[in-house]
Amino acid sequence: MCAKIILMDMFTYDELKNDLNIVATYELIDRFDYKPLSLHGLTHVLNVVNIVEKVLTLFGATDEVVNLGKIAAYLHDLGMKDGKKNHAKRSVKEAKKILKHKNLTRSQKNIIYYAIKNHSNCDKQKNLICATLIFADKLDADKTRLGNMGYEVVGLRQCQHIEKIEYDIIGNALVVNFCVNSNFDQTEFESYYHAIKIFKAVKVFADFVGLDFQILLNNEIWKNKNNFKC
Repeated sequence: MCAKIILMDMFTYDELKNDLNIVATYELIDRFDYKPLSLHGLTHVLNVVNIVEKVLTLFGATDEVVNLGKIAAYLHDLGMKDGKKNHAKRSVKEAKKILKHKNLTRSQKNIIYYAIKNHSNCDKQKNLICATLIFADKLDADKTRLGNMGYEVVGLRQCQHIEKIEYDIIGNALVVNFCVNSNFDQTEFESYYHAIKIFKAVKVFADFVGLDFQILLNNEIWKNKNNFKC
């Protein structure tokens, strides 16, 4: 009941998602991103919001924490409008402009800014919201994420054959299952550096929340996962 009362007075994700300027920015990012390998627009951020919400709920987070996590997820790639390099820092600046006069405490805002600033860095998992955003951002790697140029990049192009990525807590382990079609080339996918980043994100997040981890490929143990430099 307390969590519900807090949200009554707190600026919420549901209010934020109605900001048409943010929607327009993400639409521009997908439209004008030069030769995108992977997309960083509205589809991506909404996927990340959904993953963040589901994961935080899975861990029993309060409504307040879930709300802050979803806000961070929704704002985390705004800086991509000026290119990928240093986009996280620019995203923080954009987030500060948007949230400046919103009904959030300084502590709540700082949690959001920290998560956005470090969403690409697995070594900066200072709190559950930041750790979850890092995990969610990397886990959005199925066929909906691939940009036009991504289909031409060896390794990355295999994402077009990833139908979905499932995740759950089973026993004392975080289990991540890659559901792929028959055209998926596992060896080629493993050759691409981003595959290593995905596996590292899973391992580091599991370590952060105190769980073992298991990575599956179509419900079977991904036998080469230990070859990744996690």
